[in-house]
Amino acid sequence: MKNFAPKKSIGQHFLHDKNISKKIVDLLQIQDGDIAVEIGPGTGALTQFLIEKEIKAFAYEIDRRSIDHLKEEYKRFIPQKLQIIESDFLQSDLHKIKSINNQSIKVLGNIPYYITSPILFHLCNYSNAIESAVLMMQKEIYQRLVAKPRSKEYGILSLLANLFFVVEDKFDVPPSCFFPPPKVISTVVKLNFTNILLNMDIQEKFKLLGLIKALFNQRRKIINNTIKTYLNQNNHDLAEIANNNTYLVYSKMRPEELSIKDYLILYDIINPKAKK
Repeated sequence: MKNFAPKKSIGQHFLHDKNISKKIVDLLQIQDGDIAVEIGPGTGALTQFLIEKEIKAFAYEIDRRSIDHLKEEYKRFIPQKLQIIESDFLQSDLHKIKSINNQSIKVLGNIPYYITSPILFHLCNYSNAIESAVLMMQKEIYQRLVAKPRSKEYGILSLLANLFFVVEDKFDVPPSCFFPPPKVISTVVKLNFTNILLNMDIQEKFKLLGLIKALFNQRRKIINNTIKTYLNQNNHDLAEIANNNTYLVYSKMRPEELSIKDYLILYDIINPKAKK
């Protein structure tokens, strides 16, 4: 496999441990005929095992050196089994890939840590096109995804996970498996995208996240002191809900004290017709 210097500007840490690479691909449980999307293949650490399968793969890459290397290294697989897409994954249209191939997508990637959150939000925006995803991320992010209310890690990413996917499996990867070694422990996480909240479509879930984000902007303050701005921006008046007994309970709590079920109830109080 060709080596070239990682670019710090785009958060490159090249995985060089083949056992870990194979384990990541195996965790995705690829079956013959699957459609796979790889985020930032780099030098092809995961790609080499991905194309061993009888699948159709789409690899999103922005580094010209990686693109040239992948096109040369795997030219015998292009375009029948592998398509190199010279574009930012955050600009991808996964609905289009699903529609063209008439089946859901499996996603994998050793993703740049500095854009982990945007990638997770992008995946959630296309969650009805995705079956599962296996991602390498900073262990701290994994801990946020599985955090419980009233813990210091609990926040917007925890609630995003509750709305859109289930964290099914994970394993840690030490810095020594990368070049250059990152200063943090990495965790490979398998996410299963299931329609957990059957009575909410994707757009409504993101509206709920808008409420969550607004409250977490001042997470140490009680909700009654922070919700007014959100209500004004969404053409609501505090007087509409001020006498609701359930709201009165939540109004004295801080954002990190509410579970996803609590946020659903609060959202319904504010938007009683949203899911009708």
